[in-house]
Amino acid sequence: FRFMLDYSEEAICMNSAPLARGEKVRVVKGPLTGLVGELVTVDGRSKIAVRLNMLGCACADMPVGYVEKIENQVAV
Repeated sequence: FRFMLDYSEEAICMNSAPLARGEKVRVVKGPLTGLVGELVTVDGRSKIAVRLNMLGCACADMPVGYVEKIENQVAV
């Protein structure tokens, strides 16, 4: 694990919340930071594909640690 942290080309980000296909996610790291999309695929535990409507429904592959799940907010 320490070797992975020391020699990884990309920053390692731990994500304890499991992500599921169809969930809304926000990109929090990388060149697409701030965009919101729908999780399309989960490739093991290291890569995901996110559908981004802002890019004409394009899908972007990115590390799991680049997104966070958007929790449903209930209006009070």
